[in-house]
Amino acid sequence: RINPILGISLFLLLFVLSALISGSIILGYPAFLFFNGKKELAIQIVGWCIIWLVLFLIIFGLIFLSWR
Repeated sequence: RINPILGISLFLLLFVLSALISGSIILGYPAFLFFNGKKELAIQIVGWCIIWLVLFLIIFGLIFLSWR
């Protein structure tokens, strides 16, 4: 049996690691493009990521509301 404090700590550590990896993917490549002179493409990639995240938020919000 896992100690609750250890379980919570492991969960938070994995959550932060996941946020770090996701942030690096979503912002790292566009930053690389931006500093190499491809500013329009970098802004376009970040824009599409924001659009998809908002779309997923709306879809999951509607699913949650329909199950309520």
